[in-house]
Amino acid sequence: MIKLFKVKGKQMAENTHGTAGVKKQSAGELRLHKDIGDLNLHKTCSIAFPNGKDDLMNFEVTIRPDDGYYV
Repeated sequence: MIKLFKVKGKQMAENTHGTAGVKKQSAGELRLHKDIGDLNLHKTCSIAFPNGKDDLMNFEVTIRPDDGYYV
């Protein structure tokens, strides 16, 4: 029990000194990362990440017709 208080106190001290801990990914981010890796897009579709690959939750999907009236 005493060790837990020491560990918690050490973590609090590190956070106050400016050393940031590792950001833990949520379950949704982990699933999205796996799904993006397995994604097989058609040639008329594309995905863009405006904030870079670190922010996978915000993306833009572009769908362009390859033939038809709106080409």
